[in-house]
Amino acid sequence: MLGVSWKLGAVANELPLGVVAALLLAANLAFAAWRTTDRRPAGIQALEAHAALQLVTDVLALAALLHWSDGVENPFAMFFAFHAAIAAKLLPGPKAVLVAAVAVLAQCGTVIAEHLGWLAHHPLVIGAESETDVFIESPLYLTGYLTAFSLTVLGTSYFVSSATRRFHLELGRRARRMMPYWVRGIRGECQQAGAAFFFMQWGAHNVAG
Repeated sequence: MLGVSWKLGAVANELPLGVVAALLLAANLAFAAWRTTDRRPAGIQALEAHAALQLVTDVLALAALLHWSDGVENPFAMFFAFHAAIAAKLLPGPKAVLVAAVAVLAQCGTVIAEHLGWLAHHPLVIGAESETDVFIESPLYLTGYLTAFSLTVLGTSYFVSSATRRFHLELGRRARRMMPYWVRGIRGECQQAGAAFFFMQWGAHNVAG
């Protein structure tokens, strides 16, 4: 985002973006050093807590970057969906929802605070002229924007969590039994079509169950 704003000259004051980016880099380096220097065996809960903390830090940094670059009109706001998807993939349901909720609260809270005048609005600069504040001042536009944004982030978290959970149900002892007639049926269809057939393995259960 900082590189794009510098290249296009779309942000009037790039210093806050640079400060936030530097702090985020320092935080990520600290997280990496923490995991590298900590020689104690890390349990799954400790790893999940570490990942959740790092994701929340990234979310708050993104919210700050957007605040200083016209968050309500900045297309990079959709990057929050990436954080929601990563959290839903790596973390259990409650922690994934927490990351998504922090993203929604951070972005929506910042936009509402700008609309109410509690925070200064920093519009993008197009050419030599600054954009107007028509969007941040429109309650109707903000209602639609915040609704769409919240549904996108929370929906991404829900669908990725659901898909990940269903995938995990097919692993280990919880996996469904592979029925022999499924394989034989597909083999018969391949033979009729003259297509190659390769059966790799039974999975978690053998032919006897």
